[in-house]
Amino acid sequence: MSSPRLPFLEKTATTTTGTKMTHNADSIHVKELQLPHGLVAPDVWGKPKEQPATITLTVSLKGDGFSTAADKDQLDQSTIHYGELSKRVRALNLPAQDVERFVDEAQTCVQAMASKAEGKFIVRRAVLRVTLPKASMYGEGVVWTRVCEYDDAGKVTRRMGEYGVDEVKIMTLVGVNAYERQAEQPLLIGVNLTRWVQSEGEAGWPKMEEMAGLETKVVEIIKPTTFETLETLADHTAKLLQEGFLATRFPQGCILRLTISKPRAIPFADAPAVEVMRNNHENLRGCVNRDSGPTIGIRDLNVVKPYA
Repeated sequence: MSSPRLPFLEKTATTTTGTKMTHNADSIHVKELQLPHGLVAPDVWGKPKEQPATITLTVSLKGDGFSTAADKDQLDQSTIHYGELSKRVRALNLPAQDVERFVDEAQTCVQAMASKAEGKFIVRRAVLRVTLPKASMYGEGVVWTRVCEYDDAGKVTRRMGEYGVDEVKIMTLVGVNAYERQAEQPLLIGVNLTRWVQSEGEAGWPKMEEMAGLETKVVEIIKPTTFETLETLADHTAKLLQEGFLATRFPQGCILRLTISKPRAIPFADAPAVEVMRNNHENLRGCVNRDSGPTIGIRDLNVVKPYA
């Protein structure tokens, strides 16, 4: 599934000459693992229904990572066997299983495989991303992501949930040129909603059934507009989403990232795009890296506009 999301990378310190310093990070990935059964989630009509799904797992290791396995050229206690991880996760998938329950069990599986001999726990962060390609009416699919961060004993210290819809195609009247005012043109919309939970007393993530109306709400907002610029459209859409959809589902706040691409604007480019990030998360600390989402904390428009 394509996405306008930019590749936020693991942070690695460098010197002025470009030489890497001592901050290293090793990760294990299993990408788009097919599940033997569907998962129950809202379909395009908002009704719970079993549907095809894939899961992508990213396991980031503590300390020196899998250095001893690399030195010996064999699997050892410093790494996660990705083949065994894939088999165990697939075995957890049962008929009529909902997304949240499956992700909970997959996260427990990762946690168990990260526990090694003598009480050693080798994982610092696990990212589990479920993709539901048939759950979107106008886009490329719905994505549900869970991130867990662990201490040295393997206890979860922080959790994150993210719900997103990718490349939602909407026809609308937009553009500054006279010829663009004559007919509607397609826009591709990406929306991601993120919430971190750092203590047991905090409000968690809304059920997927409560999020099923997000795509419809985005279409309702954007379809009737006639703005000239993507900048105004993005800001307008973010405000109405916050007021009319997110406020009731995230009373303690969330991070909204909205991307609008205009694929017909530049003949020799895939698309110009604008992106806005709005953070009213009441307790977010620092920034979020590639394992768990975008760098945040800025309320300004982030504009990608090659036609300027």
